[in-house]
Amino acid sequence: MTEDEVMMEYLRSCSIPEENVIDELRTQSPEFKLFYSAEGDRIRSPILWLHNKKLRKGDQLQPGFLAETKTFPNGYVGIIIRNNPAKIGDSSTIAHELAHVIFGDEGFPRVGHYRGCEDQEVIKLASMFSNMIHDPLVIEKLLKYGYDLRLEYAKECIDGIKKFKKRPEYSGIARIKASFLFAQSLIEYDLLFDENNNPVMNTYQK
Repeated sequence: MTEDEVMMEYLRSCSIPEENVIDELRTQSPEFKLFYSAEGDRIRSPILWLHNKKLRKGDQLQPGFLAETKTFPNGYVGIIIRNNPAKIGDSSTIAHELAHVIFGDEGFPRVGHYRGCEDQEVIKLASMFSNMIHDPLVIEKLLKYGYDLRLEYAKECIDGIKKFKKRPEYSGIARIKASFLFAQSLIEYDLLFDENNNPVMNTYQK
């Protein structure tokens, strides 16, 4: 067996049933039910649902995750979740990750590090660059299904603004990360808040 085949066999053995993630959310979350009913058939990549209760909590320049998506060989996509089974509070996060899969399946260009890269700084930078481009598109999609993401994303956007204002304290890759977060925050607040009720812009102006 090739290295890729060994890895995929191991991942399949570790994967959790999709119903542990999807069924509860379809029953308990009206927004997820609408989203999955309209978008579920557009998912073409085979998905491996994987559990990692220690999924990255976040750091000074990159937020933590309740879930994240990774690409694997042979067209597989892995969605790694922190809670198994998924909780009702994970609804928008799971929909967010599935929307990423849909955009990829429909041919939207992916952004990532080169295969075999072991430099964690490069991997994080590629992830942040990808999020800066893709996340606003995902947010725009989720808003159509009734998700109210303002509270969830307000803190993230405000943190992005604050970190950019501290950019003279950063150098090298850290400064680039702060710039990516700032650009993403500007796009997201435009989607989520109007000019007269905008906690993100209020923070930037202080």
